[in-house]
Amino acid sequence: MSIFEDDFLKITSRQPQSGHKCNSILLSFTGIGHAMGGLNVQKPEFFGTGRSFDNIIFITDKTRSWGNQLDFDTIKDAIEPLIETRKIYSIGNSMGGFNAIISTFYIETDVCIAFVPQYSVNPSIVPWEKRWREYTSNIENFRFESVREFMNKTTNYFIFTGGKGPDQRHAKLFPVMDNICHYSFPSIEHNVAQTLKELGALNVVVQSCFDRANDLPRSLEYDTLSPKST
Repeated sequence: MSIFEDDFLKITSRQPQSGHKCNSILLSFTGIGHAMGGLNVQKPEFFGTGRSFDNIIFITDKTRSWGNQLDFDTIKDAIEPLIETRKIYSIGNSMGGFNAIISTFYIETDVCIAFVPQYSVNPSIVPWEKRWREYTSNIENFRFESVREFMNKTTNYFIFTGGKGPDQRHAKLFPVMDNICHYSFPSIEHNVAQTLKELGALNVVVQSCFDRANDLPRSLEYDTLSPKST
């Protein structure tokens, strides 16, 4: 179902669930896309994760601007009729994870899950980040220089990062706060969510975060199958 679209932003949703209501909505922020026939096509992500929610709203940054071309007040106004008094949860992968984190500054969010989010894509802050330059080089104004200034003290953040390459460098820049749980996978580079899905663990991990399971550690390094060290 289409909710809003302009040159920079696209918002769609699944049809609202009938029957049992859990009084919650999931915002799924789309990443840069998947290569299909030489083209990067942006598709709704984490659709299965949203099955347990009253609805799932897909938010796409069409120009791949890491939120810099988006008006988050417009997003908030557009989704308000679907939110009503429900609790908001959010999720995203890579650029989608970055945008999910940024959105918590504008939209009151209970839990935010970000897989391999960038701390920043501003060359003045992360000059070593060479990936996605075909998109980041088009950002004329970095309104969001990093996620640090947009992480609040009330949202529960769950961040999953790769422990190799640039992702490891991003991970080290994230702030340490009581409401942030940060997990690193030393043997994985950027495909953390994909690897967890292949292992059949993604849904369990995500649901544990949404439930804010009391036995979840605040930070941990994992190999691909089991805890490595605390």
